[in-house]
Amino acid sequence: MAVDQAKEVEKLINDKSAIAEKGDYYKLLGVGKDASAADVRRAFFAIVKRVHPDRLPKLGLTSMTAQAGRLFQVLTEANDVLGDPKRREEYDKGKLKGATPTNPSGATDGQQNQVEMGKIAFHKGNMMLNKKAWTEAEKFLRDAVAVTADNARYWQALGWAVFCNEEERTEKQRLEAARECFEKALELNDEDAMTHYNIGLYWKAKGSMKRCKQAMNRAIECKSNFVEAKRELRLMKMREGTEKGGGKGKARGKGGKGAADEAPAPEGAWQKFVAFLTKPR
Repeated sequence: MAVDQAKEVEKLINDKSAIAEKGDYYKLLGVGKDASAADVRRAFFAIVKRVHPDRLPKLGLTSMTAQAGRLFQVLTEANDVLGDPKRREEYDKGKLKGATPTNPSGATDGQQNQVEMGKIAFHKGNMMLNKKAWTEAEKFLRDAVAVTADNARYWQALGWAVFCNEEERTEKQRLEAARECFEKALELNDEDAMTHYNIGLYWKAKGSMKRCKQAMNRAIECKSNFVEAKRELRLMKMREGTEKGGGKGKARGKGGKGAADEAPAPEGAWQKFVAFLTKPR
């Protein structure tokens, strides 16, 4: 059984590598030109889980690791391009050349240098985000969008750095600058769940829970197992229930007013807990 599986994977790597050299992203992922971003993503993961370089040693295919690594790089680029409406349009029109195993960037020397500069800046920015070094992250991510302005992921990450960076601007300036980045990311790729989630947090910070809920629901449409977005929706529902419950059960006297009308009841532990979890961050 293991031998048969190894042969299947070996054949798949060779077949896909041959297709990849032609720069045809649709054939490489096995999707039609009318495929949605979700279809592209599913096709990408279905292939990658079989040909990923880390999986090969267990199948006795260590000698194919380098080839699989080059193929994986092209598969990733194909997924990124076909999943991004603007880049996909450029690719369909021939303005964006497909990457191949022998030319992973799919670009000319000048374009390749620019693309690499953007990737390096984005990588450094992500490292700073992980360290919560917001100012440094914003600096690197601004460099990334400066050289690669059509990458939705770069704008989404920059928006998050700005959103979290409370040192550089007033709250109003910070939120609006973050919103501009998130909206730019959505212009480039409206199927990105994280960007919808982030702009939902923006609306939460602005106090617009209706628009926050819409954004969180959109995030879940893009990614059905988006745990964080589901949690935000649950917290909103809990808060709505608490607020509705607060208006019930008041004792009323003859004059139509009860003790609750005369003096507000102290905030309970549950209300405090919900308020803590749902406050803007």
